[in-house]
Amino acid sequence: MEDNIFILVVLNYLEKTMGKIRTAMIKGLAKEFVSKYPDKFTASFKENKQLLKELGVFPSKRVRNQAAGYIVRIIKRIRKNNI
Repeated sequence: MEDNIFILVVLNYLEKTMGKIRTAMIKGLAKEFVSKYPDKFTASFKENKQLLKELGVFPSKRVRNQAAGYIVRIIKRIRKNNI
C-alpha cells in the first residue's frame, strides 16, 4: 500500500512537469529510491535501469535512464566515502 502511494505521488509530480523535466527532479527521485531501496541498487547502470523498469514508476525511457545513471553516481560516492 505504501509503495502504491509513493508511485502515485511520483507520477503526479511527473505529469505536472512533463516537458520541463529538470535535473533537480531526477536527482531527487534517484535519492528517494536509493534511500527507500538501499540494498537493491548497484553501481551497474544496466541493473539499476532494469530495477527501475520493474518498479514501473517512470513514464518515459529517458527519465528512467537519467535516474538510473544518477543512482550509479550516488552508489559510487557512497562506496568511495564508506558511508
